[in-house]
Amino acid sequence: MRYSRIFVLLSFIVLALALFLLPHGTRKRLRHFGRFFTQPSEEMASLSLRMSREALGGLPPNMTVAERDELLATKTRLEADSQVSAARIRELESQNQALNKLLQHVGIQRSYALVVCEVIRCPRGKQSEQVVVIDCGSSSGVQPGQAVMSLDGVVGVVSEATTRQAVVELYSSQTFSLPCEVAGRRLSAVLENHSGQLVLDSALGADYDAAEIGDQVLTTDLGEDAMQPGLLLGTIAEKSRDENGAPLYAVTPVASPDTLKYLMVVLAKRQ
Repeated sequence: MRYSRIFVLLSFIVLALALFLLPHGTRKRLRHFGRFFTQPSEEMASLSLRMSREALGGLPPNMTVAERDELLATKTRLEADSQVSAARIRELESQNQALNKLLQHVGIQRSYALVVCEVIRCPRGKQSEQVVVIDCGSSSGVQPGQAVMSLDGVVGVVSEATTRQAVVELYSSQTFSLPCEVAGRRLSAVLENHSGQLVLDSALGADYDAAEIGDQVLTTDLGEDAMQPGLLLGTIAEKSRDENGAPLYAVTPVASPDTLKYLMVVLAKRQ
């Protein structure tokens, strides 16, 4: 009996030393295992919580699910804000490049002056009212009848002007009408919008029948002192004849009135 007690005592000491010498993680798992017998309900609840946290992607020990959700929502908002900021930076870079091109264009020596303006209102309402409002007016020398250009060419004409703003009628307007001439030809006409197609109407001159596809159509100051002559409007894309045999010219514009942000008003310099 005495030997058995000694054996039990020695076994307990060896087991205690073995437990003491085990790695921390192993001891921790053994303690949890022992609690299944001493505190089964508490240990099951703790195990269930750990499993839930792992299923939710792993939560820190002191973080609740609500706190995790709030943190994820904040992270999502910050990522969205970052994407918006990046898009805004790209937009500003694009606008800066456009402005630099415009300023370089304005700096070229010409017989006329250019005023750079920003579009502050775009077309709304009926298709026959294709106009934009720019942030330059009579105080900058802008007046009705002046040509308005993008970097590619003429896109419209100033129709109204106040001190600080002006209205520009684009050539996409159904009521657009502008005197013009064909380069290298003794031909004058009126450039009009016919159901969305630019055509030369009322062609007059010695060469009214001599214009060909590819000829350039230019502005003229005929009947309008505010208009600078010689600005490129477009090129003749198609030549046909009406029922009376008179020539019909369809014109492809050199510039597009879509997505306009900055424009230049042409101030004619008179001698």
